[in-house]
Amino acid sequence: MTLTLSLNNALSGLRAAESTLATISNNVTNAQTVGYTRKTTPLSNRVYNAVGSGVQTEVVVRKVDEFLRRDIRREGSTQGSTDIRSNYQQRLQDLLGSPSTGGFLNTAVNDLSKALNALASNPEQSGTQGNAVNAAQTLATNIRRLSTGVQQLRTNVDQDIKQSVDLANDALRKIESLNRQITRAFALGQSTAELADQRDLAVSQLSEQMGIQTFVRDSGEMVVYSQRGRVLVDGVAQFLSYRPAGTVAGETTFQPILLGNERLDITQEISTGKLQGLRDLRDRELADVTRQLNTMSRALYDLAWAPPAVATSVAEGTGAAPPTMRLAFAGQINRDDAVGTTYNLGNLTGNLLDNNYVLYDSEGVAYRAQLTFTKTSAAGVSPPTVAATLTSLVRASDGSAATVNPNGAGTPAATGTITPANPINLGTITVGGASPPAIGAMILQHGSSPPTTLAFQQPETRLLTEISGATRASSAWMDSRTYRLFQFDGTANPYDTTVDFSRSISVNQFFDPNRGGSAGRLRIDGDRVPSVAQRLADAFNPGTQIDTASAPYSSFGATLSSGRYSLQSYASAMMSSAANNAAQAKSAAGYQEQYVAELNRKAAAIDGVSVDEELSNMVTFQKAYIASAKVLETTSTMFDALLNVAR
Repeated sequence: MTLTLSLNNALSGLRAAESTLATISNNVTNAQTVGYTRKTTPLSNRVYNAVGSGVQTEVVVRKVDEFLRRDIRREGSTQGSTDIRSNYQQRLQDLLGSPSTGGFLNTAVNDLSKALNALASNPEQSGTQGNAVNAAQTLATNIRRLSTGVQQLRTNVDQDIKQSVDLANDALRKIESLNRQITRAFALGQSTAELADQRDLAVSQLSEQMGIQTFVRDSGEMVVYSQRGRVLVDGVAQFLSYRPAGTVAGETTFQPILLGNERLDITQEISTGKLQGLRDLRDRELADVTRQLNTMSRALYDLAWAPPAVATSVAEGTGAAPPTMRLAFAGQINRDDAVGTTYNLGNLTGNLLDNNYVLYDSEGVAYRAQLTFTKTSAAGVSPPTVAATLTSLVRASDGSAATVNPNGAGTPAATGTITPANPINLGTITVGGASPPAIGAMILQHGSSPPTTLAFQQPETRLLTEISGATRASSAWMDSRTYRLFQFDGTANPYDTTVDFSRSISVNQFFDPNRGGSAGRLRIDGDRVPSVAQRLADAFNPGTQIDTASAPYSSFGATLSSGRYSLQSYASAMMSSAANNAAQAKSAAGYQEQYVAELNRKAAAIDGVSVDEELSNMVTFQKAYIASAKVLETTSTMFDALLNVAR
């Protein structure tokens, strides 16, 4: 009986040592495998008839700290967001330029200011005229390049969102499959340690894309939720779906990130992970730069504008050629509207920046004007015709109305002040036609002051355009382009703040030699002091302010600190903001990387493989294996001796 027990003990010890050595060998082999955790083979005493009969092995298990692993997944999700932000913010800074090099936009703004000041000092030289136009072209080119670059970054981000969604779905698919394998193995009493390692890798991949919560049931099945409690995996996986935009522009509306067959919009529910970082980059951080570029472009359009102010007063009948304001109409008319439909210019209550149209007389005195456009053709007639009417004209400084004596096309109801009840018909425009109505000159008189002249021409005309849909355009616009240094190509309404101006800004074709203009037009015979060139240069002086808290700039959205900026200081603020964002994003990414690395080191100390420890254990169990084998050999010899005696 004793020999039998010894033999059983030796055999069980041999099997236990062999199984444990296999586990140790597997640990050493996979010590550097990502996601692998240390496995152990639990041993327990075998008892037969209240007598110990060796040891037996249990299923292989792993020892992990689940709370620490949850911390790692949570912080890894944050790292996914900080890493992607750091990457794109650095690319954005590279696009704008760094403060150490002056920045592309800031340098171009300063160069144009210098060129315009040189022109103001010496307007007669063609060289200074050409330098000013070239500097303006460089600035416009830089703004368009930056606009295109920002939209390309947003396109890349949008594509990255699709890739991140695909990676999340791949992880969800793996978790669902591994859950089934784990629950089956658990039911059969088999080890689930290796499968659990694989599932943890899939969970880490998912958490890198978006924040999640998890818990494990007694059966070994893991349930996964989003941070807002949306079920991602519970038996079956709920997959994400996203359709990226083909071409991204400033006005692009993006599709939502949807969950499951119910297609729930969870875009704003994702608060950590790569998806959160990418969403914020596309919709806020990069979009803010687009708004800043639009603010700068609109400011250049508004502020770099100086109509000629000829010093000579021109009285009616003198025969002298009056100075001219070159105007261009812009807007949309619905051909289906009935005769008499009026399209108003808008709320004309402030200065030019509030959408008020400003005209200058021959002495450079500013007047606020209001116009209406009234359909004159029958409904359905294409192209439609519209009558342009001047309904109000008051001096900007005090709001007083001048006595007006028209001299040219159009006749008021009576000589006197222009009011809605006493308008001046400026003529009829054919929508989309080749030429606008002939608009002549008007003589203005204020009390006993000498008369001045207000005259119009339209060499560069942006005509009213037709729309064929059922929706009537709510307004039409009038725009003085000729002595604006910049224009927006293809933009019907330069006052629509929903338009991405920065992608279409260019030098006014009136001055652009490449489009039939001439830089020599920056010099005007008889132009009084301050000249057009000087007033254009003054637009870049610190005293000329962009007030981001007021219209129209407030309509773009406050993306820099609200306040007043010159053109130069706004460009500098853009560059500084990009540099600060890049530095902060890099710092946050570096900190998070170190924090996650420290958590991983702590986890490795608990569930990682120490090769030295495993080799030490291997020696111990090798000795146990040898000892059990020796016992088995000795017991076998004793059995042989007993059998020989029995014979």
